[in-house]
Amino acid sequence: MTRKIRLADIQADPNQPRQNFDAEKLVELGESIASVGQRDPILIKKISGPKKYQLINGERRWKAHCGNKSLVEAGTIDANVLGETLDEKQIFMEQLLDNANRLDLTTGNQITAYKKAVDMGISLEELSRGFGVKVKTIQKDLDLAVLPPAVIHSLDDGDISKELAASLLAFATEAQQLNGLGKALEAKSPKQALANVEFYRKQIAGEESKIVKAGKEDNESIKSAGRRIDKFIQQVGTFATFAESHISLAIKSRSREIEKLEAHAKALKKLAEQIQNGCAEYRAVGNKQ
Repeated sequence: MTRKIRLADIQADPNQPRQNFDAEKLVELGESIASVGQRDPILIKKISGPKKYQLINGERRWKAHCGNKSLVEAGTIDANVLGETLDEKQIFMEQLLDNANRLDLTTGNQITAYKKAVDMGISLEELSRGFGVKVKTIQKDLDLAVLPPAVIHSLDDGDISKELAASLLAFATEAQQLNGLGKALEAKSPKQALANVEFYRKQIAGEESKIVKAGKEDNESIKSAGRRIDKFIQQVGTFATFAESHISLAIKSRSREIEKLEAHAKALKKLAEQIQNGCAEYRAVGNKQ
């Protein structure tokens, strides 16, 4: 049953799929309602908190009321009130379908809404049945949700098509996607825009190919240098082994020479002692005479 609800007791739903509202059209709608009355009641649910109700459908009509002086002075809006225990997924689907039927969703809003629906656990099949579109079509829109906001805004403004937006998915980084968007916006026709994006993609692919080729060449140079170093180390090792062997032989040979010299020294020392003793005996005999 439709009731009169105070405007101040209603709050917007933060999950509302529609995010864009034309200010001029809201003013026109407010003037129309003030003149001929509200045709369709809004749909709200009871909530706890400072506000007593939350919007399910009819945010545009509610905003139009809040922006019109005479309607604000009246202070109420026609609304159908549902209970508090509503399934969040059902509410979101109801909002989606209501906006879709009124053609109030922009392309960007619809893409964002699909993603939010999937995040809430609504299947692609449920969305397909609700909107009467193929699952494949919804999936293509979902794929666009990863594109930068600037691309989505260009879609909403009609500057680019979904086909062109989809072509930007071929780029690996956000910077490349935005550069691709810039190339598209420079074109004078949709066909030329697609051609510009494709040319830019091939440029990047060519640069990446050069980088990969250069990387392979660098790797081969590094491997070649490594092989040369291994060979040099092997040669150094061989030389070290050779030198160690000859040094060892030299030390042994030198040791034998030292032993001979020591033997000669001992013999000379013994001879010196013998001479010294002989001299002592000679002096002793001389003194006796």
